[in-house]
Amino acid sequence: MAEAVFYLDPASPQTLQTQLRQRIIDAIVLGNLEPGVRMPPSRRLSRDLDIARNTVTLVYQQLVADGYLTGRERSGVFVSDALFEGVRPGRDRASRPVSPSAPWRARLQAVVRVDLEGRPPPSWELNPYPFLDGSYDASLSPGAEWRDAVRSTLQAQELAEWSQDGGEADDPRLIHEIRTKVLPRRGPQATSEEVLVVGGRREAFSLLARALVGRGTPVAVEEPGPADLTHLLRLQGADILAVPVDADGMVIDERLDSADLVFVTPACQLPTGARLSSARCKALLERAEQADLLVVEYDLAASGGFADQAAPALRSMDRSGRVIYVADLCDVLSPGLRLGFIVGDADLIRELRRLRTLVSVRPRAPPSGRPPSSCRSATMTRSWPVSTESCASGSTPCVTP
Repeated sequence: MAEAVFYLDPASPQTLQTQLRQRIIDAIVLGNLEPGVRMPPSRRLSRDLDIARNTVTLVYQQLVADGYLTGRERSGVFVSDALFEGVRPGRDRASRPVSPSAPWRARLQAVVRVDLEGRPPPSWELNPYPFLDGSYDASLSPGAEWRDAVRSTLQAQELAEWSQDGGEADDPRLIHEIRTKVLPRRGPQATSEEVLVVGGRREAFSLLARALVGRGTPVAVEEPGPADLTHLLRLQGADILAVPVDADGMVIDERLDSADLVFVTPACQLPTGARLSSARCKALLERAEQADLLVVEYDLAASGGFADQAAPALRSMDRSGRVIYVADLCDVLSPGLRLGFIVGDADLIRELRRLRTLVSVRPRAPPSGRPPSSCRSATMTRSWPVSTESCASGSTPCVTP
């Protein structure tokens, strides 16, 4: 039964009957009342709206005659199933028109120009060459083992532990696994204070943009490069410097000297797949030190994809502390998993942690640091095997080199 509440204005020149009829039609057309939903009984709706029951009965009769509602003997009145036949749920419905003079328009500080309609279709994997960034590939995911791991973390005792407020701190066990299992595969070394857990690359980019980029800040990005990064930087008012990419990755030349910040994907450039050559890695680090640049490295190889994992991460070659490292974590495990991390100077991570607390849900960690009550080991395929050694230490399954 629909728990519908409609506002009727007694001072309106329209009758209560006309108002109620239009409110119900709007709710059906916009999808708030879905096909097949049972409408409230006339007696109940008249009581809730403080109007005559006969008014509700007449509205229902009119809407049945118009095809919006249908009556079922001894069952009640329902939203018509035939009204939107062939229309996908949540799609292709009429949208509420927005007035050009809407009061929020004059106060809008930024316009995000992202082509949401260009997202991959539901059947993207049926295409001959479905190379789409950010799409889940079931063939790369150990689904059965991941379900076992999820079930083990949802037991009653573990839920009670995770419900405790851990403050701003990340789970020390997860930080330990990142430092000892993930980072060694790519070369960077970090203390616990130099790692911040985030909700994937977009939250990492957003936090870094908020912390390091202001209006007019010159930021160098790859062209072509991650579109979401460019949009986030523009929202912060950055002055975007597009640097071309060739077969050896981002071109390193004097164009970078005018930037304050450089975003680069050295291990596997998005979207070309080019790897930044060793000579250019060295040239970028030298130019960063000479021109006083900060470099944000997004490392696709750390997420277990197709990147060249033999080549060390740029941060592992940095000796001046100018490279901030960003990676996605366990990207192939589940389509709903959005987990990543940032590695940087401890003072920077401290500032980003405070910022994260303001703009997103802070992570929860058991206050006692106790391991989960159970831990199931499993063997995963592809590039993300589950660690059976971590179970011996009491931590949840995670990736190993």
